Amino acid sequence: MKLDITLIIPYYNECKTILKTLNLISNLSVKPNEVILVNSSSTDNTSNLINEWIECNNINTFKNIFMDTNLPSTSKNIGVHLSSSKYIAFMDCDLNFEKEWLLDQYRTLTEKNLDVVFGKVMLSGNSLFDICCTAHTYGFEKVNECVPGTVLKKSSFKVTGDFLNLRAGYDPHWRKEVKKKIKVWFFKYAPIDIYEY
Repeated sequence: MKLDITLIIPYYNECKTILKTLNLISNLSVKPNEVILVNSSSTDNTSNLINEWIECNNINTFKNIFMDTNLPSTSKNIGVHLSSSKYIAFMDCDLNFEKEWLLDQYRTLTEKNLDVVFGKVMLSGNSLFDICCTAHTYGFEKVNECVPGTVLKKSSFKVTGDFLNLRAGYDPHWRKEVKKKIKVWFFKYAPIDIYEY
C-alpha cells in the first residue's frame, strides 16, 4: 500500500549516512507515493550513492534532484514545488525513525481532519560539550516540534507561503506561520526522530 504523500529529504554531504536513511525509508510499513531527495550542492559522493541505490533496488518512486542551492529551506521548497501528491512529508538524513512513523502521522492528519501534524525531535549528544549545548538551547532529551517528521496537506503552503531562504531559523518561523494562519494543526508528544550531535 502507498499513501498519496511525497516525502522530501534535503541532503548535503551525507555520504556516511545516506544509505541508512534510504534503507529506513524503504522499510517503512507504508510507503509514500514518491520520495524526492534534493541535493543542496553537495561536494561529496552522496548523489552518486543515491543513484546507485535507486538503480540497484529498482525503485522508480525515488527521485534524486540536483539544484543549485546550498540551503536546506530552499531544497525543501523545491521538493514541495516538484511534488505531485496531495500530502507532503519531511525528513532529514541520519535520523532514527520507526517503521510506523509515516502511517502514524498520516492517520493522525486524516482521522482528525487536520491540515498539519508537526514532527517531533529529541536532541541528545555524543560528548559532554554536545550535551551542555543541547541542554542550554532545546533541552537535553526533551521532545520539541520540528519540520522533520511533519506531514501536511500540500495546499497548506498556499496559506503559509514557502520556507524562508535561510540556513537557520526557517523552521521556527514557518511553524509560527502555520499556527498563525492555519487553525488546524497538531503536535503529538512522542519522539520519533533523534538527532545526536
